[in-house]
Amino acid sequence: MPIFVCIILGSLLAFCIAPAVWVLFRTMPIARMVYHEQLVRDTPDKWRRENSCPSDAEYSAMYAEAEQWGKHYEAETKEVTVQNDGLRLCGRFTDFGSDKTAIILCGRAEGCIYSYFYAEPYRKCGYNILVVDQRAHGNSEGTYSGIGFLEQNDMIAWIRLLEQQFHTKAVVVHGVCIGAACATYLAANRNCPKSLKGIVVDGLYRSFHHVFVARFRTNKKPIFPVLWEIEWLIRAHTGIRVKRDAPCNAIKEVRVPVLFIHSKEDVSSLPENVPALVESCPTPKTLVWMDHGAHSHLRIVNRDRYDQAVTDFVKILG
Repeated sequence: MPIFVCIILGSLLAFCIAPAVWVLFRTMPIARMVYHEQLVRDTPDKWRRENSCPSDAEYSAMYAEAEQWGKHYEAETKEVTVQNDGLRLCGRFTDFGSDKTAIILCGRAEGCIYSYFYAEPYRKCGYNILVVDQRAHGNSEGTYSGIGFLEQNDMIAWIRLLEQQFHTKAVVVHGVCIGAACATYLAANRNCPKSLKGIVVDGLYRSFHHVFVARFRTNKKPIFPVLWEIEWLIRAHTGIRVKRDAPCNAIKEVRVPVLFIHSKEDVSSLPENVPALVESCPTPKTLVWMDHGAHSHLRIVNRDRYDQAVTDFVKILG
């Protein structure tokens, strides 16, 4: 190829690529900031067991109720730990003398105390309660959130602990937001213990990509290229491919009954994505819609209906 043709083609290529490189150079710091803010515990005091959002009145009411529940049953509760993936993971087990246990998984940025907010209907149904600090949260070790995907193997370790030390024969996992995604991955995992009898998923989303898209649009922020850069950072640090390793794929492989609880007002896990998730579930499933309630705040505004749905579900499980 003549040298002048090479020069022309090289110039055209540089002309096309240079703006894209410049954009990425400008936006990667933004993506890194968002990623570290949302999914990385980069200081020891981040995502502790304390109230993570004291400025939110509704959230604070939920946390205060959860904290009070934990104090009320403090005599029946002990701190417990497991090891997985090189991490020491912490939780609290409340023993009511049953051979059934409900594991409650809260969302991003929450330690285990907050999970007590969802414990009461399970206690009334005769379940012990295990709440856990997911990796990089509370008293557990870790730096990076695995957005529920890495945590599925942590949950297997927790269930093994329940079986071996607390003689648990039946487990229900109740997950909210990322906790719901984790419950879904767990129920689809071929290594999941057979003692898992069902999962409850509150605010399950199609994929974390779709959650980010919804939040970017709600906040009127441009999606490209920051979102793609965030997903690249997630993959670089955790190995997770956000679109592939997604609840919408895992739900097709679950092996236990599922209770879906969702709000028609959810702006993070969009209601229009829910029917496809439910339809893809191959096991017995129930979908309960709530007319009102923000993402992860359904029970506080729909307490009676929420608790009745949980009660009916666990009674069916036996």
